[in-house]
Amino acid sequence: MKKTGDGHNCSCGGKHERKHEHEHEYERKHEHEYEHSGNHFSQEDACVCLHADSPADAESKATVSEMMILLDEFEKSTSGMIYGNFIKNESLQLYLVSILEKVQNKALSLDPDFISRHPKTDFSFLQTIQDQAVHPVLGLNAETLWDMIRLDVPFLNRSLNVIVNGCSHNH
Repeated sequence: MKKTGDGHNCSCGGKHERKHEHEHEYERKHEHEYEHSGNHFSQEDACVCLHADSPADAESKATVSEMMILLDEFEKSTSGMIYGNFIKNESLQLYLVSILEKVQNKALSLDPDFISRHPKTDFSFLQTIQDQAVHPVLGLNAETLWDMIRLDVPFLNRSLNVIVNGCSHNH
């Protein structure tokens, strides 16, 4: 895979699923503002209060648990790392992309009904998570991967945790 710059010069005409940096930056800015406004992500933020699980949900929850384990590994692999060291470590970047591929495949295998019952979890992002870091023409974008490490993956993992472990607020 070849590294890209900022991902804006797309020779495929933008017909791919990858969001461009300005779209991610907009989302991250609002997430950052939310967290620093005194609000914090809570289990209530992702709860849709559907506590009666069907048998099919058990299988989907098991898949979500596997996704959480992979995302935990993703986060632990870069814990305490600084940007400069990350950018230089191409083997780590490729390892992280392999984790994202597994997460993406698991997300794609989830039952659409299960996904629709959890609208506060961004499954569409999880279903394209590897594609977000690896452009189909330009290759690996280490800067986007770094942003995912610091911003996207922790939030997604908390959201998946609510699905697996349920909410804790009173109804």
